Amino acid sequence: LSNFTSYGESPPELDFTKFKLAAISGFNGAGKSSLLDAVTWCVWGTSRAGDSSDALIHSGSDNMQVEFSFELDGHIYTIKRRRSKKGGGSTALEFWSGSHNLTEGTIKTTQEKIVSTLHLNFETFTNSSYLRQGHADEFTLIGPTDRKRILADILGLNHYDLLEEKAKEKVKETDSKLK
Repeated sequence: LSNFTSYGESPPELDFTKFKLAAISGFNGAGKSSLLDAVTWCVWGTSRAGDSSDALIHSGSDNMQVEFSFELDGHIYTIKRRRSKKGGGSTALEFWSGSHNLTEGTIKTTQEKIVSTLHLNFETFTNSSYLRQGHADEFTLIGPTDRKRILADILGLNHYDLLEEKAKEKVKETDSKLK
């Protein structure tokens, strides 16, 4: 990351491949939450600051960038997101699988490809894997329809919805044949 919140231009790279479990600890304001914000901003384009990317740019800087690499199903993926305040502001997003560029024509379609590859959107991530400060009760406060949708995403229950639809179609076919 570069010029992201409290982190300046060239902080050291974090490599989590050398251990199985990490604990990020430190004093208030040391940048622990900023590391998780960097990941969520890079992957989904949002963070604790919401969609206001300019608020995440290091004080006194005009731009920031975060590059995040991860392994999924035996493939190494890299997401690169940049934001500049110059000229009214601009954002760039790249998505890579190894040396193969998966970036689409627009940020929106590239973002959709990332979410599709991960099978995980920001809302599901923040309600299942990452409790943001001050939002620990968020899941309990949302309506039952949203809770059901999030749990279905987490548990992969959409597959059963498809099976239900196929079963209903089969029933209709059979009823038609019987009539």
